[in-house]
Amino acid sequence: MSAPGYQSWAWTQQDWRTVQLHVDGSWSYDRACGDGSTLPSGRKRLCLPRAVLDTLARSAEGRRIVREQARRKQGAKPGTRVQWHPKIQALVRALDARTPADRQQRSNPMPRQSPFRQLPFHRDRMGVVEITLGGNLVEIRPAAGTGDVINLFVQGSQAAGEWLVYIVTANPNNLYVGLERYAVDLDGDVMEDGEVFLQEHEVDEVDPDLHTMSWRAQLDTLLPYLD
Repeated sequence: MSAPGYQSWAWTQQDWRTVQLHVDGSWSYDRACGDGSTLPSGRKRLCLPRAVLDTLARSAEGRRIVREQARRKQGAKPGTRVQWHPKIQALVRALDARTPADRQQRSNPMPRQSPFRQLPFHRDRMGVVEITLGGNLVEIRPAAGTGDVINLFVQGSQAAGEWLVYIVTANPNNLYVGLERYAVDLDGDVMEDGEVFLQEHEVDEVDPDLHTMSWRAQLDTLLPYLD
């Protein structure tokens, strides 16, 4: 389960905190998520809403659940999703249910006038796209796993509380084009599965010259498909 509470405005109301483990087996959460969440090794500390941590901290069993979850998170390779304990999942769902959601913002997380920028990227042999945002390494595996990534755009900023990463893919023969969007938090974690707007779409149906355009012209061509 990826962090369902990450809903831009709603997420900020839930006061997500970084869980810091101590040598004596205890843990604390006095720092906001994003403050000290990345270890020197590049691995991530656990982040959870303060209300969830307050509830779990009240019992020995809850403290054990957080301690083990935090250890699993810190032991995972960067970019690896770590499933939450069922108790954590239940508490986060309950919190989401009572958190007012900005529905307009959720359906279109960033205003269209927010500037886009092209971002350098690297794709490894396993098909994972690597970029750097806010000083963090971000790893995304596009849904179009066999396609070549031909461009990557970013919308948002640290001040906005999230980034939206748009990945443009094409098959090796450049006959089809895909467009996907992923939300990334301040820690560089991909918060949910990507939204696919175009997948194996025939290039002629989009624009026959898509692959020869400048990135700004390419972006203008693809933006209508986000509606």
